[in-house]
Amino acid sequence: MKGKSGSQRPKSSTRGNSTSKLPVSEEAAQSEWQFAELDSMGVMPRCEITGANVDLHLVAFRDPDTDEFTARILGADYRHLVRRTTNLSVPVSILSLATLRQLESQRKIPLGTRAAKKLREWLRHEVEKTWKDGLRSVPREPRQASLELVDDSATEEPFRLQG
Repeated sequence: MKGKSGSQRPKSSTRGNSTSKLPVSEEAAQSEWQFAELDSMGVMPRCEITGANVDLHLVAFRDPDTDEFTARILGADYRHLVRRTTNLSVPVSILSLATLRQLESQRKIPLGTRAAKKLREWLRHEVEKTWKDGLRSVPREPRQASLELVDDSATEEPFRLQG
């Protein structure tokens, strides 16, 4: 291929950055950033109505359409619409597995709702991730030496009250 100056320019099979000799697919792979948060996005709770993932609450309310007592994960917009029939509204950010279990055992939310299942899945994922991160941060010895400790209490006389 001839340029304006008449010089020959080699035809390149690579595209992208003119100074790079890497194919486009390899350039893209080099610019990818790995974020741990992206791994957990699939299990993150979302509003069951709008799909929003901010300002979420676990809301127990009587459904105005079916008159059925239910619990759902709701964002602020829909929470506002069911506020008159709401029995309980708890921010998702303060929930734990124990709190969720307690709410179900006290019948504050119905047993076996989709919202409770989704929250359990997310909370378990967060616990596992925290454990894995914690284990990675602890330096490991290939083999820990066992210490021979002498139990001094076995040779001492037991304590007696004077009286």
